[in-house]
Amino acid sequence: MSHACDVCRRRFNYTSMLKLHYRSHTGEKPFRCVFCVKSFSHEAHLIVHCRIHHQREPYVCELGSNTFLEKSYLEQHSMLHKDEKKYKAKVNLKRQKTTQTSEGPHRSEICEKPFIQKGDLNVHYRSHTKEMAYSCKECGKTFTSKSNFVTHEKIHRNERNYVCEICKKAFIQKHHLDAHHLIHTQEKPHVCVICNKAFSKKITLTYHYRVHTKERPYSCDVCGKAFSRRSILNVHYRIHTKERPYACDVCGSAFLRKSELNTHYLTHTKEKPHSCEVCGKEFSQKGKLNLHYLTHTKEKPHSCEVCGKAYSRKSHLNRHYLTHTKEKPHSCEVCGKAYSRKSHLNRHYLTHTKDKC
Repeated sequence: MSHACDVCRRRFNYTSMLKLHYRSHTGEKPFRCVFCVKSFSHEAHLIVHCRIHHQREPYVCELGSNTFLEKSYLEQHSMLHKDEKKYKAKVNLKRQKTTQTSEGPHRSEICEKPFIQKGDLNVHYRSHTKEMAYSCKECGKTFTSKSNFVTHEKIHRNERNYVCEICKKAFIQKHHLDAHHLIHTQEKPHVCVICNKAFSKKITLTYHYRVHTKERPYSCDVCGKAFSRRSILNVHYRIHTKERPYACDVCGSAFLRKSELNTHYLTHTKEKPHSCEVCGKEFSQKGKLNLHYLTHTKEKPHSCEVCGKAYSRKSHLNRHYLTHTKEKPHSCEVCGKAYSRKSHLNRHYLTHTKDKC
């Protein structure tokens, strides 16, 4: 049974999803950040905001939209739902404390950024002074945090004390092993409260939430382009620096990403590790195998919004759109003649080479 929105008629499988959707019409933002004054319509958006901008998560009441700085405040508030009259005085006291500490009692004298813990403030000061208290003797890398430094040293010692009992793969940190175990169990305990998509790792869910919030906290200081992950930004920088750190030791070709190098190696080894379960045909890349499966299922998930014609590949649909727009993006550098398809342009180039012969 589906539930329809009275305003736009959009339908939802669950009433809870419909209630969340209504906020897009009413503008209601009941989830307020206890660290700053920003408000959000979804609890998930609030949590992502706090992780990125305040480096910690608030405690959110499951029965309402109230948020708290400390777990003890939430526990105290929870009693309100059990016996509102009995605990009313305590809750008012809690709210007074929350107001007093909402921005954190420890503030940076340089940039005025607030912190809950004094230790966090001390670590923050190093970002201004560029003080790096811990330096690796092996590679020279420096750290402000002792725990990060100790973890880094284990990389050089190849110290991997956490071993998977199933496949014997070893890890430096326990939480890496815990995340790895989910590969074997196929467990996905981290669920998106907006679209119900599940993930095996909590960090992957955090990245996923940015699809909904459209938040891109990492921006390139060269061109201004913004990204949802720092790792993607780091790869993007290589476009500006022309850096290609992953080089093929067979032919010397260099690549931006390691995944691109691994795919390239298959051209030398002729290896095709991905095989079709239906006909046995083998492919070098998993993406090509997925496209091949569509030939068996006859599925055509990409349809034209103009005429309704459907295609198995998005690239084929994009090419089809040119028949409606009459656009010809591929032009001849010799005579200027334009074509809708690159293959037609390549065929046209032969007419120029024949003339020269």
